[in-house]
Amino acid sequence: MQYAFDLLSPTEPPQRRCVVVRTAFQGPGARDGFELVTRAVTDGRYTVDLDLTRPECGRLRQSFVFAVHLGDRSATLLLRDGFVTEEFIDLAGKPDRDVAEETRLDELKADLAGRLLAVPADCVYEVVA
Repeated sequence: MQYAFDLLSPTEPPQRRCVVVRTAFQGPGARDGFELVTRAVTDGRYTVDLDLTRPECGRLRQSFVFAVHLGDRSATLLLRDGFVTEEFIDLAGKPDRDVAEETRLDELKADLAGRLLAVPADCVYEVVA
């Protein structure tokens, strides 16, 4: 979100109700983040669009695609290699996790968040459109 906003509105914060998001990512974390900042979910400006999936990027990155629109400007961002692990994808996608698996997934989420926050946003995502 930070990188998209820097690209689309470099001189001032975007008006939150003008932000429209399409993504291939189906998880609640990104959705909740966009909702917190923009209210895009509540206002119907956040859409999961599986046509954005990039299978050529492999299963670790294929769904981490975010098309962010601000008025007539847009940027499509793709997660860079090296952030998401196979274990994370496997556990996050498992429908019936037991207590130990939930605990491990929480650990993996915290680790991922730490790695994402430790680097500039443009090192996390690349602009693909």
